[in-house]
Amino acid sequence: EMFGSGIFMVNGKNWEIQRNLAKPIFGLGPRTEMFEVYYRSGDILIDIFEKSFQTNSLLEIQSLFKRFTLDTFGEIGFGYKIDSLLKPIPFSESFDWLIDELNSTFYNPLRKFYY
Repeated sequence: EMFGSGIFMVNGKNWEIQRNLAKPIFGLGPRTEMFEVYYRSGDILIDIFEKSFQTNSLLEIQSLFKRFTLDTFGEIGFGYKIDSLLKPIPFSESFDWLIDELNSTFYNPLRKFYY
């Protein structure tokens, strides 16, 4: 299995064990420490929206929200500022490709036999 047996890919007892391991991260104390990260990334996102409005240009909202999530998760979870809202990064492009491949396989399971 491509994603292994992580919390997003399991159910039942396996999910419960992994959720209990992660639960302390989401208590009130750690969450209040996360606010600064959310505010900083939110300010960047608002700047992007304002620039788009001023120049009357279109935005790919799904991509922006994905990058917002990547930036906040990277800093909160790993202490690393990814800054994908400020500059393109190869990880995002690779992740998009992976999700497209998974969707193609899900919606067309016989695809692997003729591609």
